[in-house]
Amino acid sequence: MDDNILDAAINTYSVLIMNENPFDIIDRRNSHFMLDISNYPYISHKNRLRAAKVTMEVFEIYEHYEKCADLQEYINEIKNEIQRLSIKNNK
Repeated sequence: MDDNILDAAINTYSVLIMNENPFDIIDRRNSHFMLDISNYPYISHKNRLRAAKVTMEVFEIYEHYEKCADLQEYINEIKNEIQRLSIKNNK
């Protein structure tokens, strides 16, 4: 697998899990991401969820299982938030 994909996964993990500003990451290292950062910090739940899933797939390939566990927890939190907002909007 391409090193750029792993770099993008690490950068995306840093934004989603570590709450790093993506523009600080761009200043320090390779600037690939698994999500569109142009509207940061206003990235939709749907895009965060998609990025987390793809990032987790990359980490599974590279056997970064601790990061996978973090991402699975994050995915569950995003799904719960989407469900909560859906229920709230349907009232």
